[in-house]
Amino acid sequence: MKMSEKTGIVDSYNADPYILRYADAIIGEILRQFPDTTSAYDLGCGTGIYVAELDRRGVVAPGFELNR
Repeated sequence: MKMSEKTGIVDSYNADPYILRYADAIIGEILRQFPDTTSAYDLGCGTGIYVAELDRRGVVAPGFELNR
């Protein structure tokens, strides 16, 4: 999976499909619970995997990480 260039997040996690699979499942469940979601914030986003998954699904989701 390539991450959208508009997110500006590095795709260093792409080599680990295990993490990617769980991000897909977690974001999928959140969006099933809240189907009208069009935007979200990820505070403490780390590598940005959840931001990337939300972006892939068409949700505007800026991520903020203080350690980067």
